[in-house]
Amino acid sequence: MRIKLVAPVKDLQLLLARLRRDPDVIPKGATTYDETLLFIMEGAYGAPDLYAVRVWNGEDERAVLVHLGHDLRDQEDEVVESGEKTRLMYKLLDLGYRQLGEFTVSEWRYRWREFFGDVITIKKFGSFIRIYRRFEGVSSEVFARRQRRAYEFLRRYGIRKDDLLPYDVRGFLVMLLLQQGVGGEGGGST
Repeated sequence: MRIKLVAPVKDLQLLLARLRRDPDVIPKGATTYDETLLFIMEGAYGAPDLYAVRVWNGEDERAVLVHLGHDLRDQEDEVVESGEKTRLMYKLLDLGYRQLGEFTVSEWRYRWREFFGDVITIKKFGSFIRIYRRFEGVSSEVFARRQRRAYEFLRRYGIRKDDLLPYDVRGFLVMLLLQQGVGGEGGGST
């Protein structure tokens, strides 16, 4: 069973300051990279299949191809291969994927008790907090208790259940862009 709660962040600096001061939160580092989301609407049962090309070094355009999965709600980052950004993008385009857009993404990762989490900022789209963990072989009662704990953690930072998104961060971004009509055949850029 998996717990993954995602909510938009209203005041990023305030949230990060509070997380850093919280004695129960263990900072795990921060990173910034360029990310190109690509998607296809022909996945299993009509769900989009999402990939991201992530570039950490803009000078040599070294990148990794990451499979985000077949579900907008519960994505898992799985690195498929590394190489030069243009080659990885052409590979996906040749397979029938189309470019959704290019984004600058910053992540600040943390750990809280048995949970992992991060605060993700996507330039021009906003910031989001996630708390997540997969629990194998636990009873539904134990799972429900852990889920309540995750809700309580977010509530400490002013996030209510009503604030939670029905999608993961990148799934939410895909839905926003699709609703706005961004990402035609040539790819949209934000």
